[in-house]
Amino acid sequence: MKILTGLILGVISCIPLLLIKFRYLRDSYVYEIFLRNYIFFIHYILFITLILLIVNRYVKKIEKREFFLITALFLLIVGVMGRKNYFHPKFIRDEIVLKKDSPLESLKIAFISDLHLSLSADKKMFIEAFKKIAAENPDIVLIGGDFLDYSHSHVKEDYQEVMDILQPPHGIHMILGNHEYYGGIDGNIEYIKSLGINILQDEKLDIENVYIVGRDDKFNKNRAELDTLISELSLENPVIVLDHNPKSIDQSVQNGVDLHLSGHTHMGQFFPYNLVVKNMYKNPGGFMKFDVTNTIVSSGLGSWLIPYRIGTTSEINIITIRFNKNKL
Repeated sequence: MKILTGLILGVISCIPLLLIKFRYLRDSYVYEIFLRNYIFFIHYILFITLILLIVNRYVKKIEKREFFLITALFLLIVGVMGRKNYFHPKFIRDEIVLKKDSPLESLKIAFISDLHLSLSADKKMFIEAFKKIAAENPDIVLIGGDFLDYSHSHVKEDYQEVMDILQPPHGIHMILGNHEYYGGIDGNIEYIKSLGINILQDEKLDIENVYIVGRDDKFNKNRAELDTLISELSLENPVIVLDHNPKSIDQSVQNGVDLHLSGHTHMGQFFPYNLVVKNMYKNPGGFMKFDVTNTIVSSGLGSWLIPYRIGTTSEINIITIRFNKNKL
């Protein structure tokens, strides 16, 4: 009977997730707010319930009052921690020295990814984050995809004033993520460009002999191969590749790319998914180097739907590349 009850409760707990398929709910601000919190807390209600049931059976008996008090305290703690980790992005700083030529002595990159702008995205959080990015005086801002969560039509706030905070001398450039494709790719591209963001869709950018290659997302089955994109580039010069999904890191390594930037993983966003994601990708998050290729995978500035993070943090990457061919 207990097993049957558990199965019924499990099915019921999934109903709100299934209902998101209905358009009228997908377009509902109230439902999105509900769902953002529901998904997070139902996970941890089930988690703490399982732990307490195990303790009750094998360690010591837990009274009902204790059970509810422990559960409430646990949810309060993970809720506060989760919000803090989400709303206070960390600055991750990396310095990379390349044995390559460029008229530039260095290039300072602000790299952000996975903002997931939606009906209920917190504009104030992005304003504060962008002010902090602007204070770093980056030479260029790169965005690693999933700028939108679904459709630009769901973004009701004015994000032009947010983007205007950033005025890097070499501009703001972005690649597409899988979420840009979900809500109508043409309209989403038009909206993003209207904010002053240049989209690199299987395209290359030359900044003082530093090549930045922006790959289309793998959601587009007809995207160009990396070796085709870089075939006309001289590898004597620095080559940076942006690809939303880090599954393509091996391709960058095989082609001798100097720096590969990705997002997508969110580092699992919250426990226990952060542990799962660690085993899914060559680099699930942070800095790793493979042969000559430096790789950085961002856990994201925003989040997919759920504004909580446990075991991960929102982040902003500040990458300083120094060109030092004659001194190494």
